[in-house]
Amino acid sequence: MHRVRMLKYHKIKPILIFDGGPLPAKLHTEKIRYKSREEYKRKAIQHLREGKRSKANECFQKSVEITPELAYALIQTLKTENIEYIVAPYEADAQLAFLSLNNLAGVMITENSDLLP
Repeated sequence: MHRVRMLKYHKIKPILIFDGGPLPAKLHTEKIRYKSREEYKRKAIQHLREGKRSKANECFQKSVEITPELAYALIQTLKTENIEYIVAPYEADAQLAFLSLNNLAGVMITENSDLLP
């Protein structure tokens, strides 16, 4: 929320786009992502045991999964602060593309590297 509030402070209207349900065609990819997150979590714990806090932090960041419960909690905060959001039917990519193509958003900020041309 810090970054969202920072955007608002600078008079930039944020609209948060959330992934919806898992895309049936990408179930195999989701399984691979899950295994990857679990591996990063294992590595993070090992780095922590070895006293390598910086490496542990990097791995912990890569192991995070945004659960429906976490998204719901964030959406409740967005509602109380009157910040717009959209929950996509599946992945958020299509909504981001729609907003951009229809000039409904001037800038997109995403961590989704496969969305970039």
